[in-house]
Amino acid sequence: MKLADMYSVSHVTVQLAMKILTAEGVLVRRPYHGTVVADLDRSRLVPAGGVHRFALLMQMEGQNLSNFYYKELTAGVTTAAAELGCEISLVGYSNLDSVDFSQSFSGFLMILPTRDEALTIKRRGMPAVLLDICFSRLGLGFVRTDNYSGVSQMMRHLRKLGHRRILYVCFQGPEPEEKLAIAERRSAYRALSKKYGMDWDGDFVWMRDLASRLENRDFTAIFSDSYASTILSLKVLQEKGIRIPEDVSFVSFDDLDNAEHFSKPLTVVKQRLETIGYMGLNLLMDEEALPKARILVKPELIVRQSTRQL
Repeated sequence: MKLADMYSVSHVTVQLAMKILTAEGVLVRRPYHGTVVADLDRSRLVPAGGVHRFALLMQMEGQNLSNFYYKELTAGVTTAAAELGCEISLVGYSNLDSVDFSQSFSGFLMILPTRDEALTIKRRGMPAVLLDICFSRLGLGFVRTDNYSGVSQMMRHLRKLGHRRILYVCFQGPEPEEKLAIAERRSAYRALSKKYGMDWDGDFVWMRDLASRLENRDFTAIFSDSYASTILSLKVLQEKGIRIPEDVSFVSFDDLDNAEHFSKPLTVVKQRLETIGYMGLNLLMDEEALPKARILVKPELIVRQSTRQL
């Protein structure tokens, strides 16, 4: 409010400017403390005669590095590294025993580690930041997606279009790191359904049961909670001859490769993965904020052609 008065602009203009400066790393949001100017003088953190070198640790087994998820996360990290004059080593591992910790690293960024892997890094006593996951009792700083905000944006969009029966399609994968995000989205949807007087029990279905649920189509929109549930849901809808958005509107949590180029481009709740990677490395460089950092990044609703007004 003071900035708006000082520069004779609206509060919205100030909020937008602060949002942009935060994304660029000029400002830093510290939960429970407010927004402050970032410490851009990194010289005191650089070892004498050298440059900080960080490891970006990623479980490689079964992962496809060309997937948009990993590409966007690592892009954010490398952008921040270039601005800060750091070196980043992408260290893939099947288990942490395969990581050569004798190398000189100043700290670690971890993409979706298991709890045991995060605990192993913590016990080594090196600075570490978790990307897109958290383990509340470990006391490690993290930057991750605000899943409640994403589900809320989807709900408001569909309700604005007149949809009152929204089928939630849930895919529960075996990986522990998937369970947290999906559980949060499911919990958010349950809470919002109660808020809006909707039928949670009648409008929730596991991915494996979607085909049979389509036999009695008493809903007007579908929300899929993950990349996997979206791919499978679209396949089932096509097999059943159900058109998007003519027969049912469709929203996916998270963007897909080329989603905007589908015959009916998908409306999505897009995680800001580059921002998560970018903020993660900046956080790793901030020794004061790191131990207690709990940063949630709000996703972005991208409206395309898979949703329509009733």
